[in-house]
Amino acid sequence: MILDIGDFRINLDNSFLQGFINMFHGTIINAVKAKLPQIKSMIQGEIDTLNTLIKSHTDTTFLLGLIDPLYPINMTMTHSPIVDGASNLITLSFDGRIYDTPEKMNHGKLPTVTPKRLDGDFSNSQQIFVHQSTLSSLFFALDEQFLPVEINNANLTKQLGGFFREIGQYYGEKSTTTIKLSLLADDGSFLSINKTTGFEIGKNGNATL
Repeated sequence: MILDIGDFRINLDNSFLQGFINMFHGTIINAVKAKLPQIKSMIQGEIDTLNTLIKSHTDTTFLLGLIDPLYPINMTMTHSPIVDGASNLITLSFDGRIYDTPEKMNHGKLPTVTPKRLDGDFSNSQQIFVHQSTLSSLFFALDEQFLPVEINNANLTKQLGGFFREIGQYYGEKSTTTIKLSLLADDGSFLSINKTTGFEIGKNGNATL
């Protein structure tokens, strides 16, 4: 890799400071050039690291820990970038699922249909499509981290007793009520999204909330 700077100019609004900069123009250029080997070494090191990862590429090579290091988002590309020379459009496809590190697996199936780019005056726009497998795997991660949740207090018992007086009559005034919230799903296909019905839980895979 060749990294070099021939010349550059620094323009300031202040005439006094501009004269000072012009006076030491050569010194500034030499100081910047003296740092180029270090910058080149740093860039080359990052490139070498990336090349090493690509050489040993697997379906979980690039994991990005956004929320929790145990449940990173899988940013490994599912196939090489697609470049359309006619429209100058570059399409990048990432796995996008939340990786379950303790179980060493991705929950949910990758999409088999590629979304179409939205029509309109979006010639210079970046469009990002999130597949339902990302949300499904996110539910699995949240379940592992935060669920089950148990709610057990006097206010809850009082409110439920007001709605369902039979509970207090049967179990007595000193009875307590506990609500336990948990997600039980067979696989990552339990969540489906479409324009007509919106979010559906349990349609394509058994799930209990």
